[in-house]
Amino acid sequence: MGFVPGYYGHNRIFSREDIEEAQTFHGPMTDKDYTSHAAMVEAEHNFALQHRTRTPEEEALENMSADEIRPILENYARGEAAIIKRTETQADIAMFLAGHPELPDTDHNAWEIRQALELLGVDASTATLDEFEEIYARLRQTDRLQLNKKIVAEQAAAANKSKHAAYLQRQQSQAFNEEDAYSMSMEELRRKAGGTGGGWF
Repeated sequence: MGFVPGYYGHNRIFSREDIEEAQTFHGPMTDKDYTSHAAMVEAEHNFALQHRTRTPEEEALENMSADEIRPILENYARGEAAIIKRTETQADIAMFLAGHPELPDTDHNAWEIRQALELLGVDASTATLDEFEEIYARLRQTDRLQLNKKIVAEQAAAANKSKHAAYLQRQQSQAFNEEDAYSMSMEELRRKAGGTGGGWF
Protein backbone atom coordinates (compact mmCIF):
# COMPACT_ATOMS: atom_id res chain seq x y z
CA MET A 1 0.00 0.00 0.00
CA GLY A 2 1.21 3.53 -0.68
CA PHE A 3 0.11 7.10 -0.23
CA VAL A 4 -0.87 8.84 -3.48
CA PRO A 5 -1.74 12.51 -2.81
CA GLY A 6 -4.04 14.51 -5.02
CA TYR A 7 -5.44 11.51 -6.96
CA TYR A 8 -8.96 12.39 -8.23
CA GLY A 9 -8.72 15.73 -6.32
CA HIS A 10 -8.21 14.33 -2.85
CA ASN A 11 -5.86 12.22 -0.81
CA ARG A 12 -6.48 8.51 -0.95
CA ILE A 13 -4.58 5.33 -0.28
CA PHE A 14 -4.40 3.04 -3.33
CA SER A 15 -2.87 -0.35 -3.95
CA ARG A 16 -0.56 -0.79 -7.00
CA GLU A 17 -3.35 -2.80 -8.70
CA ASP A 18 -5.81 0.08 -8.20
CA ILE A 19 -3.41 2.53 -9.84
CA GLU A 20 -2.78 0.23 -12.85
CA GLU A 21 -6.50 -0.33 -13.37
CA ALA A 22 -7.14 3.42 -13.23
CA GLN A 23 -4.45 4.20 -15.86
CA THR A 24 -5.77 5.32 -19.26
CA PHE A 25 -4.23 5.58 -22.73
CA HIS A 26 -5.10 8.48 -24.98
CA GLY A 27 -5.44 7.99 -28.74
CA PRO A 28 -4.26 11.10 -30.61
CA MET A 29 -6.22 10.36 -33.81
CA THR A 30 -9.46 9.27 -32.19
CA ASP A 31 -9.01 11.79 -29.36
CA LYS A 32 -10.33 9.24 -26.89
CA ASP A 33 -9.07 7.54 -23.77
CA TYR A 34 -8.76 3.77 -23.51
CA THR A 35 -8.34 1.52 -20.50
CA SER A 36 -5.65 -0.61 -22.16
CA HIS A 37 -2.81 0.01 -24.59
CA ALA A 38 -4.01 -2.82 -26.89
CA ALA A 39 -7.49 -1.29 -27.19
CA MET A 40 -6.00 2.11 -28.00
CA VAL A 41 -3.71 0.67 -30.73
CA GLU A 42 -6.58 -1.25 -32.35
CA ALA A 43 -8.88 1.79 -32.34
CA GLU A 44 -6.16 4.05 -33.77
CA HIS A 45 -5.38 1.49 -36.48
CA ASN A 46 -9.04 1.19 -37.51
CA PHE A 47 -9.42 4.96 -37.53
CA ALA A 48 -6.38 5.33 -39.79
CA LEU A 49 -7.76 2.77 -42.24
CA GLN A 50 -11.14 4.46 -42.38
CA HIS A 51 -9.75 7.94 -42.91
CA ARG A 52 -6.76 7.32 -45.12
CA THR A 53 -6.57 8.87 -48.57
CA ARG A 54 -7.50 6.40 -51.30
CA THR A 55 -5.30 6.02 -54.35
CA PRO A 56 -6.65 6.78 -57.85
CA GLU A 57 -6.45 3.05 -58.64
CA GLU A 58 -8.62 2.19 -55.65
CA GLU A 59 -11.19 4.79 -56.61
CA ALA A 60 -11.23 3.51 -60.21
CA LEU A 61 -11.77 -0.07 -59.02
CA GLU A 62 -14.62 1.04 -56.81
CA ASN A 63 -16.46 2.41 -59.84
CA MET A 64 -15.90 -0.68 -62.02
CA SER A 65 -18.39 -3.44 -62.62
CA ALA A 66 -17.65 -7.10 -61.91
CA ASP A 67 -17.11 -7.74 -65.64
CA GLU A 68 -14.54 -4.95 -65.79
CA ILE A 69 -12.69 -6.15 -62.70
CA ARG A 70 -12.54 -9.83 -63.76
CA PRO A 71 -9.90 -9.38 -66.53
CA ILE A 72 -7.74 -7.35 -64.16
CA LEU A 73 -7.82 -10.11 -61.55
CA GLU A 74 -7.20 -12.79 -64.18
CA ASN A 75 -4.20 -10.87 -65.50
CA TYR A 76 -2.86 -10.54 -61.96
CA ALA A 77 -3.32 -14.28 -61.40
CA ARG A 78 -1.45 -15.05 -64.63
CA GLY A 79 1.38 -12.80 -63.52
CA GLU A 80 1.61 -14.56 -60.17
CA ALA A 81 1.55 -17.97 -61.88
CA ALA A 82 4.34 -16.90 -64.23
CA ILE A 83 6.49 -15.80 -61.30
CA ILE A 84 5.97 -19.17 -59.59
CA LYS A 85 6.75 -21.01 -62.83
CA ARG A 86 9.98 -19.06 -63.38
CA THR A 87 11.02 -19.87 -59.82
CA GLU A 88 10.41 -23.58 -60.47
CA THR A 89 12.41 -23.36 -63.71
CA GLN A 90 15.37 -21.86 -61.84
CA ALA A 91 15.29 -24.87 -59.52
CA ASP A 92 15.09 -27.22 -62.53
CA ILE A 93 18.08 -25.51 -64.15
CA ALA A 94 20.10 -25.99 -60.97
CA MET A 95 19.21 -29.71 -60.92
CA PHE A 96 19.96 -30.05 -64.64
CA LEU A 97 23.42 -28.50 -64.31
CA ALA A 98 24.18 -30.57 -61.20
CA GLY A 99 23.33 -33.71 -63.16
CA HIS A 100 25.63 -32.75 -66.04
CA PRO A 101 29.01 -31.66 -64.69
CA GLU A 102 30.41 -32.10 -68.21
CA LEU A 103 28.32 -29.11 -69.36
CA PRO A 104 29.91 -25.81 -68.28
CA ASP A 105 27.45 -23.05 -67.40
CA THR A 106 28.61 -20.63 -70.09
CA ASP A 107 26.84 -17.98 -72.16
CA HIS A 108 27.47 -20.04 -75.30
CA ASN A 109 25.87 -23.21 -73.93
CA ALA A 110 22.95 -21.26 -72.45
CA TRP A 111 22.34 -19.58 -75.82
CA GLU A 112 22.42 -22.91 -77.71
CA ILE A 113 19.93 -24.49 -75.30
CA ARG A 114 17.61 -21.47 -75.38
CA GLN A 115 17.65 -21.42 -79.18
CA ALA A 116 16.91 -25.16 -79.37
CA LEU A 117 14.03 -24.79 -76.91
CA GLU A 118 12.54 -21.89 -78.84
CA LEU A 119 12.66 -23.92 -82.08
CA LEU A 120 10.35 -26.38 -80.34
CA GLY A 121 8.09 -23.57 -79.13
CA VAL A 122 9.26 -23.80 -75.51
CA ASP A 123 9.90 -20.66 -73.46
CA ALA A 124 13.30 -21.14 -71.83
CA SER A 125 12.23 -19.06 -68.81
CA THR A 126 9.48 -21.58 -67.97
CA ALA A 127 10.99 -24.82 -69.34
CA THR A 128 10.85 -27.99 -67.24
CA LEU A 129 13.64 -30.36 -66.27
CA ASP A 130 12.32 -32.93 -68.77
CA GLU A 131 12.47 -30.36 -71.57
CA PHE A 132 16.04 -29.38 -70.68
CA GLU A 133 17.06 -33.04 -70.67
CA GLU A 134 15.40 -33.70 -74.04
CA ILE A 135 17.07 -30.71 -75.69
CA TYR A 136 20.43 -31.61 -74.17
CA ALA A 137 20.21 -35.16 -75.51
CA ARG A 138 19.54 -33.77 -78.99
CA LEU A 139 22.37 -31.25 -78.81
CA ARG A 140 24.81 -33.92 -77.63
CA GLN A 141 24.39 -35.54 -81.03
CA THR A 142 25.87 -32.38 -82.55
CA ASP A 143 29.07 -30.46 -81.83
CA ARG A 144 27.31 -27.23 -80.92
CA LEU A 145 27.87 -27.44 -77.16
CA GLN A 146 31.16 -26.68 -75.45
CA LEU A 147 31.75 -29.62 -73.12
CA ASN A 148 34.44 -30.35 -70.55
CA LYS A 149 36.40 -33.00 -72.46
CA LYS A 150 38.15 -34.35 -69.38
CA ILE A 151 34.85 -35.02 -67.58
CA VAL A 152 33.33 -36.47 -70.77
CA ALA A 153 36.25 -38.92 -71.02
CA GLU A 154 35.91 -39.89 -67.35
CA GLN A 155 32.15 -40.48 -67.80
CA ALA A 156 32.77 -42.63 -70.89
CA ALA A 157 35.35 -44.72 -69.05
CA ALA A 158 32.99 -45.21 -66.10
CA ALA A 159 30.15 -46.22 -68.45
CA ASN A 160 32.36 -48.73 -70.25
CA LYS A 161 33.52 -50.18 -66.94
CA SER A 162 29.91 -50.55 -65.81
CA LYS A 163 28.93 -52.21 -69.10
CA HIS A 164 31.84 -54.66 -68.83
CA ALA A 165 30.90 -55.54 -65.25
CA ALA A 166 27.32 -56.22 -66.38
CA TYR A 167 28.65 -58.38 -69.24
CA LEU A 168 30.76 -60.47 -66.87
CA GLN A 169 27.81 -60.90 -64.56
CA ARG A 170 25.65 -62.14 -67.43
CA GLN A 171 28.38 -64.52 -68.55
CA GLN A 172 28.74 -65.90 -65.04
CA SER A 173 25.01 -66.41 -64.66
CA GLN A 174 24.86 -68.21 -68.01
CA ALA A 175 27.92 -70.39 -67.40
CA PHE A 176 27.27 -74.14 -67.37
CA ASN A 177 27.62 -75.59 -63.90
CA GLU A 178 28.27 -79.35 -63.92
CA GLU A 179 26.89 -79.80 -60.43
CA ASP A 180 23.66 -78.06 -61.41
CA ALA A 181 23.34 -80.27 -64.50
CA TYR A 182 22.18 -83.22 -62.44
CA SER A 183 19.15 -81.26 -61.24
CA MET A 184 18.24 -79.88 -64.69
CA SER A 185 15.59 -81.18 -67.04
CA MET A 186 16.53 -82.33 -70.54
CA GLU A 187 15.07 -79.13 -71.97
CA GLU A 188 17.23 -76.97 -69.69
CA LEU A 189 20.34 -79.02 -70.59
CA ARG A 190 19.59 -78.58 -74.30
CA ARG A 191 19.21 -74.83 -73.86
CA LYS A 192 22.44 -74.57 -71.88
CA ALA A 193 24.26 -76.58 -74.54
CA GLY A 194 23.11 -74.10 -77.13
CA GLY A 195 21.87 -76.61 -79.66
CA THR A 196 20.06 -79.88 -80.26
CA GLY A 197 22.72 -82.03 -78.61
CA GLY A 198 23.97 -83.53 -81.87
CA GLY A 199 21.46 -86.36 -81.66
CA TRP A 200 22.16 -87.16 -78.03
CA PHE A 201 19.48 -84.78 -76.68
